[in-house]
Amino acid sequence: MKVGLSLGLVCPNRAKGSCIFCLPSTFTDAINDGKDISLEEQINHLIPKIQGNTKAKKFIAYLQDETSTACSPSFLKDSLVKIIKSNIFEEVIISTRPDYLNHDILTAIKSVDLPVTIELGMQTIHDESLKWLNRNHEHQDSIKAIKLCEEYNIPLGIHLILGIPSEDKSMILETIDFINKYKIIKDVKFHNLVIFAGTRLAQIYSEDKIIKYTDYLNLLALVLGNLSPEKTVSRLFTSNLRRDLIAIHPFPGIKQIWLKDLWHILKMKNIYQGSLL
Repeated sequence: MKVGLSLGLVCPNRAKGSCIFCLPSTFTDAINDGKDISLEEQINHLIPKIQGNTKAKKFIAYLQDETSTACSPSFLKDSLVKIIKSNIFEEVIISTRPDYLNHDILTAIKSVDLPVTIELGMQTIHDESLKWLNRNHEHQDSIKAIKLCEEYNIPLGIHLILGIPSEDKSMILETIDFINKYKIIKDVKFHNLVIFAGTRLAQIYSEDKIIKYTDYLNLLALVLGNLSPEKTVSRLFTSNLRRDLIAIHPFPGIKQIWLKDLWHILKMKNIYQGSLL
């Protein structure tokens, strides 16, 4: 099981207005809200909680909130050493932005004795979409980050948003083709664009521009059919860990139903991962 941990950092894009969809409390445990809880305290709180709910015996440390490499290399290394010294985790996943990876950060990551994967919030390859999302990075930053991880042989996971209003199917498939080209990209997470109250997206959203549930399922089927079978898909829908934070225009039902409906579409269309390549 993944254990969501926070380094207490604040994403540097907040100073530039933040990504229009971002509400960190939708994907972190309440213990991390204050940003001042030590890693040791987080681990001591979360491990028994997860064990009680799942009976899990093996754990992955998941530095998932904000931008977990927006810090000095020494701070990141010290944090990873603390995680290792807990003797609990099998590996670490570090979530970050494409413009916050560099040689010094990757050298620090490679210096620790635990497998590390980097998750990159790439979202799309299209600069016009990145601008609309207020990401404040360009696709070229993603290319640089991917090539850096190739150089240091650090496996990558990629986050993608499906349903950006300006993107049609051909544009989305261009992003998938890009993903397929890189062997260092091992894992892909797909997100539907969810509007949470309190975000900039909530202020500008129009219901007729947000992808509908059935359309999203059919888009997922198309995307999966065009995704290399060498990639692991570890997310298909945006989920909300904190159920008290309700989306403005959520999909109906729960994730188990979404998966069942997706499976039905895949079966009816005779699509499996990579079958349309």
